[in-house]
Amino acid sequence: MKFEEALNEGKVIKITPNLERANSLYKSSTKTLLFAENNSLTSENSGVLLSNYYESLIEFLHSIAYKKGFKILDHMSFTYFIEEILFSKSFSVLFDKYRKIRNGVIYYGKEIDINTTKQAIKDIKEMINFLKKNFK
Repeated sequence: MKFEEALNEGKVIKITPNLERANSLYKSSTKTLLFAENNSLTSENSGVLLSNYYESLIEFLHSIAYKKGFKILDHMSFTYFIEEILFSKSFSVLFDKYRKIRNGVIYYGKEIDINTTKQAIKDIKEMINFLKKNFK
């Protein structure tokens, strides 16, 4: 279990569930998502918009983690969290894909084509809807 390894390595910390923080992050993620949805996708803002959608997803995941009693300190551990705690292998694979793409944009200045961002938006919205339905 990789999630257990992340716990043992201190990348994930077991905490008392924090519903106040979870609700705050849920609201914040909803605002971030609304902001992203209110911007039209262009070739000029493709990477920025992908990053906004990804940020909304991360905030939703942090919200769920706090509800379940975890503080997750790195994005890679969310891949394990999705697969092993939320029981969605397919979404863990998608999350990891967009984690890597977003890291390329944020840390290496990589350009992202508009079609990649269109697919990312579709997939991230699907993941967020899954999270909203199953973990509210």
